[in-house]
Amino acid sequence: VHACGSERVLVRDLKEAMGFRGWVMSDWWAVHSAEAAVRGVDQEMPGTPAGKRAAYFDSSGLQAQHADLPDMAARVLSGMITSGAIHNEACRVGCNCEEPLYKTVATSSEHRMIARRVAAASAVLLKNVGDAL
Repeated sequence: VHACGSERVLVRDLKEAMGFRGWVMSDWWAVHSAEAAVRGVDQEMPGTPAGKRAAYFDSSGLQAQHADLPDMAARVLSGMITSGAIHNEACRVGCNCEEPLYKTVATSSEHRMIARRVAAASAVLLKNVGDAL
């Protein structure tokens, strides 16, 4: 079972046992079927076809799987509302986002320093006591 299709990990462990209220977004083109929607993935990324296949999270795929669309949408939207992203007009559907997304150079020495500091501060070392992981 792929991580993006593991109901045990995403629904039982993450959303139910741990009480995670955020949304689960796939890595780019990591979803392998529309079943991932009922197995805990709330958003398929990037939402565009990979190669010749269509995106799995289209209306027919989600309806066929009886996905809980209100829960999926609520998880995504609550994160957007809480973070203020829903009110950010910088980039939205229908705009020309090519410049800020693909042509902005963010590799200054200051950016590298911040990235290293954030990465170091967010690293977590897990000890697998009793094969719990």
